[in-house]
Amino acid sequence: MDAVRDATGKFGDLSHQVDQKRAQNRADAEARISTLRQAEADLAKAEIEIRKAPILAEIDNLKNQQSAAIAANMSASLTRSNALHDQADAAALRYLEIQRGPPESRHGTRPDQPPIKMTLKATLAGMIAQEMSSAPIPWATLRKAISSTVASL
Repeated sequence: MDAVRDATGKFGDLSHQVDQKRAQNRADAEARISTLRQAEADLAKAEIEIRKAPILAEIDNLKNQQSAAIAANMSASLTRSNALHDQADAAALRYLEIQRGPPESRHGTRPDQPPIKMTLKATLAGMIAQEMSSAPIPWATLRKAISSTVASL
């Protein structure tokens, strides 16, 4: 019974970690996308400034070209970095899912079935046998059965 309770607790904890990691991955991905969009906006702004170059002084034109080059590098770097971050997040999530195990491994049942309950039966005086059953047995009834079997010894 303790092993089942421990397994249920561990499964619940790992399930919570998986859900939390998914949410964190989504939030991180959105933040990276926002940063990428900002870099792309900076690039577009710098390109507009370059188009105005014939009107601006040569120094401003050089500044704008430098800004455009920096923004293009930043945009390309963020695109590559975001892809790698997405892969790392997916790997970390998969690791937690593997550590948690499939839902079928929880108590040896499928998720749509209730956990299997264990019953103790004494076929002979002084002997207790373990039987697997899907019918729930109240703990008080089980305790009474064990104490009466032990008392008859």
